[in-house]
Amino acid sequence: MSFLKVIKKIGNIIPGRIGDEMVGFSVRQGNVRQTMKRTILMAIKKQNSFLGKSDLKILVIGTESCSKYDADQIGNECDEVWTLDIKEGNRVYGVRKGRHITASTEDIDKYFRKGYFDIVLLNGVIGWGINSRSEQEEAIKNIHYLSKENALLMIGWNTHKSIDPLVSGITVGAYHHQDFPGLPKRMVVTESTHIFDFFAKV
Repeated sequence: MSFLKVIKKIGNIIPGRIGDEMVGFSVRQGNVRQTMKRTILMAIKKQNSFLGKSDLKILVIGTESCSKYDADQIGNECDEVWTLDIKEGNRVYGVRKGRHITASTEDIDKYFRKGYFDIVLLNGVIGWGINSRSEQEEAIKNIHYLSKENALLMIGWNTHKSIDPLVSGITVGAYHHQDFPGLPKRMVVTESTHIFDFFAKV
């Protein structure tokens, strides 16, 4: 059995690169949902100790049928998790504890005070509704406003739907590209166009 087949069979995480630049890790097309559930959501559960807080406030922007129940698995029992999506019908895929908001990122400052969140997850929205560079910059600006000092941000995006956020520069001046404790700064899902990038608030 070839090395590649072995990797695909056991689903290991392997070093990855885009062009000539090492970018952290690539994960097999196990698929994007499994990467989210088995790797990213598990890492988020460990952020309490890394950030030195027992009650993290987490915002998830973007809920779809493919992410059903993810929100209720994010964080730990003592954490306060909110979900937000612009589509009313996507409420059923958000947090089932009365903490889902139907709104756009332009309006989130109407619901939360400045510096409220420790972690924000922006997944499947860039290029899927927040499309132009100006829209993306505005979304990052709004998220930055709501985030605490040293807050963490994850951006999940697709190479066929958006320019690389590191190339477009939408996070410049607001966030540093860096690893979540326990995760690399970039995870590329192989045989997919999906990429997860991790940042910390400047």
